[in-house]
Amino acid sequence: MNQDTSKGKFAEQIATALPNLDQAKKNNIVKAGVLFYDYMPASNKQMKILNENGKTYFETYGFKTPVNFDNMFMDGLMSTKTAESGKAVAFVESLELLKAANLTNRIKSLCKNRKAKSFLPFTT
Repeated sequence: MNQDTSKGKFAEQIATALPNLDQAKKNNIVKAGVLFYDYMPASNKQMKILNENGKTYFETYGFKTPVNFDNMFMDGLMSTKTAESGKAVAFVESLELLKAANLTNRIKSLCKNRKAKSFLPFTT
């Protein structure tokens, strides 16, 4: 890992973004972050955990997706009401949640760089 995304730096980001999360969960997220870093393509190995206005975000490719490590789901993937009712399918591991958020960010970055035709979205 480079300086910007080192294990210590990622652990620091988690401590700042998730101050109320218990230490065991924080350690699990750091471990998932290290595994995820190895999984990422070499071209873009920058990731961040942020907390803005009480929401936690995972940032890759210059885009961020809201994530919830308490309930292990992505905000916006399903309604909060559905997720909190226990009817939603949650991710089993932090690594899966990070991969899904990364994929969402990658799709956002690809779509932003495309000029869509009204009858054929996302084609040039």
